[in-house]
Amino acid sequence: MAFDDTYEVVLADTEQSLREHFRLRYRVYCLNTGYEDPRQYPNGQEQDAYDPDSVHFLVRRKRDRQWVAALRLVLPDARALPIQDHGVLDRETERLITQGTIAEVSRVCHYRGTSSKHSVPNIGIQSGSPSNDPSVMFGLLRAAFFYCLDRDIEHLLFLIRPAMARLIGRMCIPLRRAGQGCDHRGTRYPYAVDLRAALTTVVQNAPGLAAQMCPQLAYRSHSDVSRHQEVPMRMAS
Repeated sequence: MAFDDTYEVVLADTEQSLREHFRLRYRVYCLNTGYEDPRQYPNGQEQDAYDPDSVHFLVRRKRDRQWVAALRLVLPDARALPIQDHGVLDRETERLITQGTIAEVSRVCHYRGTSSKHSVPNIGIQSGSPSNDPSVMFGLLRAAFFYCLDRDIEHLLFLIRPAMARLIGRMCIPLRRAGQGCDHRGTRYPYAVDLRAALTTVVQNAPGLAAQMCPQLAYRSHSDVSRHQEVPMRMAS
């Protein structure tokens, strides 16, 4: 994977970068896939009740400085996690939620153009999709890993399709089935990952990936990036 040669991850910690994050989600979820009703978002920014309790990431393509992907991380201090609206979680996962040591990865999308086949909403990537770029998912997950570990959040939770679980597994990140499947834009299953155990597994089994799993490469905040860049960043068209 050559993620860092082509892209970088930015933590959306400014009003400008948050707007870009929500606009990218609008393009994918409202205009490309139709999963959300665009009439509910007249400002062209897709948001929901979980965003105030979340942190938001963007992926920027270096060659043209365009935003091409996004991820939302719903933090443990949220009133609830989105996954709790779907299906049944096992006791271990419910315990981690109660302890406040697990965050949920959601609203992941990779925007590749105006056709829906070029968008990968809600990390439900189908195997063999032309948008199935594992390096983008690697970069987003790496950012989520180190953001969480810096804040003593030791687990991540996903609601994903089996194809996506296999893709993450190919990165040597061990996933644990965390409950029953549900019908949410297709059949999806909850999975959890122990972040420290996952990092150990990557080091032991994938030295090439392990060399890239360092916090210095994981992400930069937009507030830092914007202080050193004069040219405005754009969303892919």
